[in-house]
Amino acid sequence: MELNKPEFKQEVREQPPELPPLLEKHQEFTVWVLAKVRKFPKDLRYSFGSHLAQNSLFIMDLLTEALYIGKGGKRNAVLQNISIRIEQLRIQLRMAYSLKLINGGALHYAVSCIKAEGSMLGGWMKAGRRYAGSESEQMSNKAGHYNG
Repeated sequence: MELNKPEFKQEVREQPPELPPLLEKHQEFTVWVLAKVRKFPKDLRYSFGSHLAQNSLFIMDLLTEALYIGKGGKRNAVLQNISIRIEQLRIQLRMAYSLKLINGGALHYAVSCIKAEGSMLGGWMKAGRRYAGSESEQMSNKAGHYNG
C-alpha cells in the first residue's frame, strides 16, 4: 500500500506593487539612514539617531498618505508638511556630520538624495496647484463666469 505523498507546489511570489518614484526613492534613502543610525555610538543612537530615523520614517508615512487623499487643499497641506520634514532631515544630517557620525561622502550622498526628493516633491506640489487652478476655472465656467 503506497501512501499518498502530498504534492508541494512551488509558490510563485508576486512582485510587490510598483511604488511611485518619490516614494521608492525615499524608501531606499530611509533604509540607508537606518543602516547609518545603527552604527552611531550608543549614547547618540537612542537619542539623536532615533530622532533622525523616526523623521525619515514619518516622511514615508506622509508620502503614503499623500498618495491616497484626494487632490486639493488637504493633499497640499500634507505635501507642505513633507517639505518641512525633508528640510528638518537635511539639517539633522548636517548635524550628524558635525558630530562626526557620518563622513563627508555620506553627507554628500544624503544631500543629493534629499535634493532629488525635494525636486520631485516640488513637481508634485506644482501639479497640484495646476489642478486646483484648472478646477476653479472649470467651476467658474460652469457658473457662467469668464476668467480670461
